[in-house]
Amino acid sequence: APAMKSNLAERDQRLELRRTPRCAAAHAVALSDQGKDPMDKIRTNLEETRNREKNILDQGALFASQSARSNFYVIFLGNIFALILFLVASIIINRDITQQKKADIQLIKRTEDLEIVEKNLKKINATLDQQVSSVEEKNRGMEDDKKAATNILEDLELTKTKIEKERVKVEAILKSIGDGTIITNEQGIVTRMNVSAENMLGVKATDVVGRHFVDIIPAITEKGVPIADEERPMSRAFKTGEFVSDTVYYGKNDNTTFPATITVTPVILDHKIIGAIEIIRDSTKEVEVDKAKTEFVSLASHQLRTPLSTINWYAELLLSGDAGEVSPEQKKFLEEIYSGNRRMVELVNALLNVSRIELGTFIINPTPTDVVDVAKTVLKDLKPIIDKRGTKIKESYAKDIPEINTDKNLVRIIFQNVLTNAIKYTDEGGEVDIVISTDCKDNKGDPNDHICITVSDNGYGIPKAQQDKIFTKLFRADNVAEKDTEGTGLGLYIVKSVLDNIGGTIRFESEENKGTTFYITMPLSGMKKKDGERALE
Repeated sequence: APAMKSNLAERDQRLELRRTPRCAAAHAVALSDQGKDPMDKIRTNLEETRNREKNILDQGALFASQSARSNFYVIFLGNIFALILFLVASIIINRDITQQKKADIQLIKRTEDLEIVEKNLKKINATLDQQVSSVEEKNRGMEDDKKAATNILEDLELTKTKIEKERVKVEAILKSIGDGTIITNEQGIVTRMNVSAENMLGVKATDVVGRHFVDIIPAITEKGVPIADEERPMSRAFKTGEFVSDTVYYGKNDNTTFPATITVTPVILDHKIIGAIEIIRDSTKEVEVDKAKTEFVSLASHQLRTPLSTINWYAELLLSGDAGEVSPEQKKFLEEIYSGNRRMVELVNALLNVSRIELGTFIINPTPTDVVDVAKTVLKDLKPIIDKRGTKIKESYAKDIPEINTDKNLVRIIFQNVLTNAIKYTDEGGEVDIVISTDCKDNKGDPNDHICITVSDNGYGIPKAQQDKIFTKLFRADNVAEKDTEGTGLGLYIVKSVLDNIGGTIRFESEENKGTTFYITMPLSGMKKKDGERALE
């Protein structure tokens, strides 16, 4: 009904709107006489139309009233139904929303968990990437190491081949060497021995290799005294790290001995001794020749002593005037003969001393001896030459020096040779100092159970290049041979040989044109008696 009313109102409004533009003309015609009848008809029609419209409206209102009641119930029931539906829908929607919220919460949690998992996965992926990179780097390194190892193996193979070639060469060299050759490791254990060494020592290399050399081959001195292990040439080479040369007697399996000239060279790598090489040369023939030479010198010297003694006796007889007066010129000639004869006698005596020492036939006859008195006696004997050269002698003797049981003649020979050299090889007006004490701590390691003798001068000194020959036979340094033609070159050799036989030592320090100092030690225990043919002179 409201809709119908609304439609009618809209129609009237449209009619009104339609009527409006034409109203004025129509209205004018209606008011005229011409339009009266038509207008009446129109009015009638309009009246009828209004009546019909009223009836329709009344019927519509009735219908609307009835319809309104019906619609109310329908709408009421519809609203109730809608409410029920709304409530049901609300419950359903609320349940769905609740479930959705729970699902959302779970989804959020799962999302957060997934985010955490994603972060962890990223970390794991980063770690894996790092590990993969590390593995790749290691693989590259392993490849490089593999290449390097391959190169090393190739180098090792080449080195092995070279070493094998060198080993073969060394074996060939060892076999071809005429002298005995023994090679040891740093502990002195024999690692190699050549055929020459086997033949000299009477042993097989298989019996020696792997064992300590000093435990297998005995070594003795010329007099048959066993040499202590620490004094063996190889032991000294290991101890000092320097080349060692010596002569010893090696024993064979058949209980015989032979003289061997030994040279031991330590093998040093990176300042560390890793082994040693000992060369053994059988010097039997040399010793026999040397012995024959010594015997010949001894025999010749003995034969020379008789005519020399005769010349000396007649020269003294003529110089004394017992055989008649001689002129000054004749006396001068006789003095030259006497002086030359004395030098000849000294040389013969020195040669005899050397031969007796080398043959071991000299006598050692120890008696209680005051070493200081012997030194003073020698200086007294040398007083003429001391005064002639104007040499200043400075003496220093300790008060607590005891008498020792020693051969006074040998002590005299030691002092005579050392002091004579100091005086002769110092310029005129020079100075010679002699010190005797039992305190050897200032003598650079000399033993304290010895008498220590120091003889120093400010003379010519010994050239450094010739210092290693100073104790050899018939040696005279170049710088003194030019200034003093006299001298045998045997004095210091005799001194060292005597000291070696009595357990003493001698060494020196020297600088050319500044002087020389000799350090001599003699054991306080004295000397051991030794029988022989003749005493040294």
